[in-house]
Amino acid sequence: MMATTTTLMTARDLELMPDDGYRYELMRGVLKKMPPTAAPHLIVSGRLIGYLNQYLEEHDLGDAGGEGRLIFENDPGVVLSPDVAVLFVEQLPELSTSGLMRVVPPLVAEVISPANRPTAIEEKVRVYLRAGVKLVWVVDTDQRMIRVRTADGGDRLLTERDELPGEDVFPEFRVELRRVFRRMLQFGRKV
Repeated sequence: MMATTTTLMTARDLELMPDDGYRYELMRGVLKKMPPTAAPHLIVSGRLIGYLNQYLEEHDLGDAGGEGRLIFENDPGVVLSPDVAVLFVEQLPELSTSGLMRVVPPLVAEVISPANRPTAIEEKVRVYLRAGVKLVWVVDTDQRMIRVRTADGGDRLLTERDELPGEDVFPEFRVELRRVFRRMLQFGRKV
Protein backbone atom coordinates (compact mmCIF):
# COMPACT_ATOMS: atom_id res chain seq x y z
CA MET A 1 0.00 0.00 0.00
CA MET A 2 1.39 3.40 -0.98
CA ALA A 3 1.38 6.29 1.45
CA THR A 4 -0.27 9.49 0.33
CA THR A 5 1.38 12.81 0.91
CA THR A 6 -0.28 16.08 1.69
CA THR A 7 1.29 19.30 0.49
CA LEU A 8 1.36 21.73 3.37
CA MET A 9 0.41 25.32 2.67
CA THR A 10 1.87 28.52 4.00
CA ALA A 11 0.06 31.70 4.95
CA ARG A 12 1.41 33.22 1.73
CA ASP A 13 -0.14 30.37 -0.30
CA LEU A 14 -3.49 31.08 1.33
CA GLU A 15 -3.14 34.79 0.69
CA LEU A 16 -2.51 34.15 -3.03
CA MET A 17 -5.47 31.78 -3.48
CA PRO A 18 -8.19 33.17 -5.76
CA ASP A 19 -11.41 34.10 -3.98
CA ASP A 20 -13.91 31.29 -4.54
CA GLY A 21 -16.53 32.67 -2.16
CA TYR A 22 -15.56 30.41 0.76
CA ARG A 23 -13.68 31.19 3.94
CA TYR A 24 -10.60 29.18 4.84
CA GLU A 25 -8.30 28.76 7.79
CA LEU A 26 -4.88 27.18 7.92
CA MET A 27 -3.91 24.90 10.81
CA ARG A 28 -0.34 23.57 10.82
CA GLY A 29 -0.19 23.96 7.05
CA VAL A 30 -3.48 22.14 6.37
CA LEU A 31 -6.21 24.11 4.59
CA LYS A 32 -9.61 24.02 6.34
CA LYS A 33 -12.76 25.15 4.53
CA MET A 34 -15.04 26.92 6.98
CA PRO A 35 -18.72 25.95 7.11
CA PRO A 36 -21.38 28.59 6.44
CA THR A 37 -22.38 30.57 9.52
CA ALA A 38 -25.72 29.58 11.10
CA ALA A 39 -28.16 32.19 12.45
CA PRO A 40 -27.42 31.76 16.20
CA HIS A 41 -23.69 31.98 15.50
CA LEU A 42 -24.12 35.11 13.39
CA ILE A 43 -26.40 36.85 15.88
CA VAL A 44 -24.33 36.13 18.99
CA SER A 45 -21.10 37.17 17.23
CA GLY A 46 -22.81 40.39 16.16
CA ARG A 47 -24.04 41.09 19.68
CA LEU A 48 -20.59 40.57 21.18
CA ILE A 49 -19.06 42.86 18.56
CA GLY A 50 -21.74 45.46 19.30
CA TYR A 51 -21.25 45.38 23.08
CA LEU A 52 -17.47 45.47 22.69
CA ASN A 53 -17.55 48.36 20.20
CA GLN A 54 -19.79 50.38 22.50
CA TYR A 55 -17.27 49.92 25.33
CA LEU A 56 -14.23 50.50 23.10
CA GLU A 57 -15.74 53.69 21.66
CA GLU A 58 -16.63 55.06 25.10
CA HIS A 59 -13.02 54.52 26.24
CA ASP A 60 -11.35 55.34 22.89
CA LEU A 61 -9.47 52.03 22.98
CA GLY A 62 -9.95 50.47 19.55
CA ASP A 63 -12.40 48.49 17.47
CA ALA A 64 -14.01 45.04 17.40
CA GLY A 65 -14.88 43.11 14.27
CA GLY A 66 -15.11 39.60 12.99
CA GLU A 67 -13.68 37.06 10.61
CA GLY A 68 -10.46 38.86 9.72
CA ARG A 69 -7.64 36.49 8.84
CA LEU A 70 -4.91 36.55 11.48
CA ILE A 71 -1.40 35.22 11.09
CA PHE A 72 0.89 34.99 14.09
CA GLU A 73 4.65 35.34 13.68
CA ASN A 74 5.29 32.43 16.05
CA ASP A 75 3.07 30.08 13.97
CA PRO A 76 3.54 30.79 10.22
CA GLY A 77 1.60 27.67 9.17
CA VAL A 78 -1.50 28.92 10.98
CA VAL A 79 -4.07 31.44 9.76
CA LEU A 80 -7.21 31.78 11.87
CA SER A 81 -10.37 33.83 11.41
CA PRO A 82 -11.89 34.39 14.84
CA ASP A 83 -15.57 35.23 14.98
CA VAL A 84 -14.73 38.28 17.10
CA ALA A 85 -11.43 40.12 17.49
CA VAL A 86 -10.54 43.37 19.22
CA LEU A 87 -7.73 45.59 18.03
CA PHE A 88 -6.30 48.48 20.01
CA VAL A 89 -6.10 51.92 18.36
CA GLU A 90 -2.30 51.66 18.20
CA GLN A 91 -2.57 48.38 16.25
CA LEU A 92 -4.73 49.84 13.47
CA PRO A 93 -1.85 51.45 11.49
CA GLU A 94 -0.20 48.01 11.30
CA LEU A 95 -3.11 46.60 9.28
CA SER A 96 -3.05 46.30 5.54
CA THR A 97 -6.25 47.04 3.64
CA SER A 98 -6.29 43.53 2.20
CA GLY A 99 -4.93 40.12 2.99
CA LEU A 100 -3.72 38.79 6.29
CA MET A 101 -3.48 40.74 9.52
CA ARG A 102 -0.16 40.33 11.30
CA VAL A 103 -1.26 41.56 14.71
CA VAL A 104 -2.10 39.90 18.01
CA PRO A 105 -5.52 41.01 19.26
CA PRO A 106 -5.89 41.38 23.03
CA LEU A 107 -9.21 39.50 22.83
CA VAL A 108 -10.72 36.97 20.44
CA ALA A 109 -13.93 34.95 20.57
CA GLU A 110 -14.79 31.72 18.80
CA VAL A 111 -18.45 30.74 18.49
CA ILE A 112 -18.87 26.98 18.39
CA SER A 113 -20.67 25.69 15.30
CA PRO A 114 -22.11 22.19 14.84
CA ALA A 115 -19.20 21.42 12.50
CA ASN A 116 -16.56 22.33 15.14
CA ARG A 117 -14.92 19.45 16.96
CA PRO A 118 -14.02 20.24 20.59
CA THR A 119 -10.40 19.30 19.86
CA ALA A 120 -10.26 21.80 16.98
CA ILE A 121 -11.61 24.60 19.18
CA GLU A 122 -9.14 23.74 21.95
CA GLU A 123 -6.29 23.78 19.42
CA LYS A 124 -7.34 27.27 18.28
CA VAL A 125 -7.46 28.48 21.90
CA ARG A 126 -3.91 27.17 22.47
CA VAL A 127 -2.70 28.94 19.29
CA TYR A 128 -4.27 32.23 20.37
CA LEU A 129 -2.84 32.10 23.89
CA ARG A 130 0.61 31.00 22.68
CA ALA A 131 0.63 33.93 20.22
CA GLY A 132 -0.02 36.43 23.01
CA VAL A 133 -3.81 36.89 22.96
CA LYS A 134 -4.69 37.80 26.55
CA LEU A 135 -8.38 36.83 26.62
CA VAL A 136 -10.25 34.14 24.66
CA TRP A 137 -14.00 33.57 24.83
CA VAL A 138 -15.36 30.25 23.55
CA VAL A 139 -19.08 30.71 22.99
CA ASP A 140 -21.59 27.84 22.99
CA THR A 141 -24.93 29.11 21.67
CA ASP A 142 -26.68 25.74 22.21
CA GLN A 143 -25.79 25.55 25.91
CA ARG A 144 -25.83 29.37 26.30
CA MET A 145 -22.43 29.35 28.00
CA ILE A 146 -19.09 31.06 27.48
CA ARG A 147 -15.77 29.59 28.51
CA VAL A 148 -13.33 32.34 29.48
CA ARG A 149 -9.63 31.55 28.99
CA THR A 150 -6.87 33.95 29.98
CA ALA A 151 -3.16 34.18 29.22
CA ASP A 152 -2.30 33.56 32.87
CA GLY A 153 -3.98 30.14 32.77
CA GLY A 154 -7.42 31.20 33.95
CA ASP A 155 -10.25 28.97 32.74
CA ARG A 156 -13.85 29.31 33.84
CA LEU A 157 -17.28 28.56 32.50
CA LEU A 158 -20.04 31.18 32.62
CA THR A 159 -23.76 30.56 32.13
CA GLU A 160 -26.49 32.96 31.09
CA ARG A 161 -27.01 33.83 34.78
CA ASP A 162 -23.50 35.34 34.87
CA GLU A 163 -21.88 38.52 33.61
CA LEU A 164 -19.17 38.31 30.97
CA PRO A 165 -16.17 40.32 32.21
CA GLY A 166 -13.37 41.92 30.23
CA GLU A 167 -10.95 40.62 32.87
CA ASP A 168 -7.67 42.57 33.19
CA VAL A 169 -7.74 43.41 29.47
CA PHE A 170 -10.87 45.57 29.66
CA PRO A 171 -11.50 45.90 33.42
CA GLU A 172 -14.67 47.98 33.15
CA PHE A 173 -16.33 45.83 30.46
CA ARG A 174 -19.24 43.71 31.64
CA VAL A 175 -22.30 42.37 29.85
CA GLU A 176 -25.02 40.08 31.16
CA LEU A 177 -24.93 36.81 29.27
CA ARG A 178 -28.72 36.63 29.24
CA ARG A 179 -28.55 39.68 26.93
CA VAL A 180 -25.98 38.00 24.69
CA PHE A 181 -28.08 34.83 24.41
CA ARG A 182 -31.58 36.34 24.37
CA ARG A 183 -34.03 34.62 22.02
CA MET A 184 -31.68 31.67 21.39
CA LEU A 185 -34.41 29.21 22.39
CA GLN A 186 -36.65 30.56 19.62
CA PHE A 187 -34.43 29.38 16.75
CA GLY A 188 -36.01 26.57 14.78
CA ARG A 189 -39.41 27.03 16.41
CA LYS A 190 -42.30 28.53 14.48
CA VAL A 191 -44.29 31.07 16.42
